[in-house]
Amino acid sequence: MDPAIAHRLARCSHLGHALAVIEMLTGQLYLVTVIGLLIGNFSGRPKTT
Repeated sequence: MDPAIAHRLARCSHLGHALAVIEMLTGQLYLVTVIGLLIGNFSGRPKTT
């Protein structure tokens, strides 16, 4: 295989991996936030009027 092509493929795979990690972290933060809000809203807090 041509070294230039191999270098491009490696660079693209590193970029794809980095984007997948960022997407995973963003999804985890979103999930934790939504679950925290749901638990906070359904907990036994007295409502103020």
